[in-house]
Amino acid sequence: MYLWQKDSGFFFQMRIPVARAVNLGSTPLRVWLGPLKKREAQRRALALAVVAGEGLDMNMDRETLTRSLKALAQELEALRKTEFSASLSATSARSAAKEELAYGECAQPELVAYYRTKEARAEGRKEAVAAIRQRLQAVGQVLEGDAAALTAERAAYAHAIATVATIGRPAATAEPLPLSAPAVAVPTVVAPVAVAVDEHRDEREITADTLLSVGGKTILDLRKKAKEGGGKGDEDRYQERLENALAAFVDVIGDKPLRYYLPLHVQEFATVMAKCPKNRTQHPHLKGLSIRRMGEVNAKSKKQIPTLSTSAVSSLVSETVNLWGKVTAGVSGVRDLKTYRVTMPAAARKGATREGLPVTSLNTWMKAAAALYPRDDFKKFLPLAALLTGMRQGELVWLQPKDIVEIDGHTVIDLRKPLLMNGKDVDRALKTETSPRVVALHPFLKEAGFVDFARSRRVWVFGEFHRAKDPSDAAQKRMGVWMRGLGIHTEQQHVFHSLRHNAKHWLRDTTKLIADKQCGHAPGSVGDGYGFTVLQSNEIEQIEALPLPKGVDFSVFLTPVKAERGRR
Repeated sequence: MYLWQKDSGFFFQMRIPVARAVNLGSTPLRVWLGPLKKREAQRRALALAVVAGEGLDMNMDRETLTRSLKALAQELEALRKTEFSASLSATSARSAAKEELAYGECAQPELVAYYRTKEARAEGRKEAVAAIRQRLQAVGQVLEGDAAALTAERAAYAHAIATVATIGRPAATAEPLPLSAPAVAVPTVVAPVAVAVDEHRDEREITADTLLSVGGKTILDLRKKAKEGGGKGDEDRYQERLENALAAFVDVIGDKPLRYYLPLHVQEFATVMAKCPKNRTQHPHLKGLSIRRMGEVNAKSKKQIPTLSTSAVSSLVSETVNLWGKVTAGVSGVRDLKTYRVTMPAAARKGATREGLPVTSLNTWMKAAAALYPRDDFKKFLPLAALLTGMRQGELVWLQPKDIVEIDGHTVIDLRKPLLMNGKDVDRALKTETSPRVVALHPFLKEAGFVDFARSRRVWVFGEFHRAKDPSDAAQKRMGVWMRGLGIHTEQQHVFHSLRHNAKHWLRDTTKLIADKQCGHAPGSVGDGYGFTVLQSNEIEQIEALPLPKGVDFSVFLTPVKAERGRR
């Protein structure tokens, strides 16, 4: 194959014959041709194939041959632009001369002569071909520094000059152009040089000349396929983070062949991302700007948007270099970016330490939740369940009535069970390996009506959030708006996830190991990992016997209060 078409244009690609693979390697020769029409790309590929064949016959090394092909491709592009410009000028001058002659006796001979002269200059290929010859010879002189390749380079460039002279003209009927220098014999090109095609290579092969976006997409597609059927599906957030990190790196550093990237580019990427506004896609005035430009615009703004936090920048860098390691595995001629230690830029916003909500905030929230209309019970019970179970928001949102079961006389939530979707069992998407667990339910959850509410639902306990494309995201936004309205939200510090911190603090009144099992946290030591991985009956009893969190007024869920219209 001599042409490889991508969305952005054509590559010239030529396999290395088996007999030459020992010296040149097995990676195909690739040269970027650009966004061309197919016929023009075919013509250039033919010329490059001839030159490549000559170079192989002359035993050129790979680097010399690749440089020769790239230089010829650049000159072919220059020739195309020259020919297009000359054709346009000739047409324009010809039309102007005809218009002037149409005036008959009133026509100005001087003006007609001017346009005729301009047309003749534009159509003259002598100067254009001579210019191309000089440029090719100039490139050849640069390459003459490589003494080992001197003879082969001269021969290849002499052949390149002859090939360029035939572009756009039938080889069999072409007449020699009147050149100032001695004419070069132009061979009749009938077909591309024969290349061995019986080699078994995967078209997805990644080399040092592969674009980062192409190699990255190949790896991400393989990862996505490997994760299919694992319960993640559209909820595979790590896949999204990898894709976003790759897109951001390409935006900042550029989409280049893998051999281009240096370890210092990782530091440059971190520095630019540290100045990037958070939630950059949600601000209309930043739409269409590059990430680098977004940072510049935001820095000059009177009302600056907070930039990414240190943890966000660290995450982007980590995901980028991890993906780089997979993309470049087994690829020679590329740098190791993973070993570079990034200096955290001063522009990155210091990440807030997330912590539990103060008792006053909990009382404000519980009172507001208890006062909601019955139609908003889904909203009422979400913060209460999070506080008294320690479950993550995503785990609660994807809870189904069948997950509430009885074990040894105790009412619990069993997150080890698969989800039932459209009559089929689907693996539950959970965050960590310790997330599939048994969650004890404090008796107050039954007393407040949560257990009866959950069991009475149809498909999802919190089904109202499943009307959105991303239920977890919808719940997070809904709770965030509610907390801001109550005045209990602090950016990054006091959020819905803070309830999990409150729960963990409360559960430590049993034992640390029981608290870890209830919340789905990994054991703190090898010894803690021995025994049962999920709560046992005696451990569930200890959680059920806990007094409610101190200082929080839960009586509002038991005492009839005046209902308030919940924000929908």
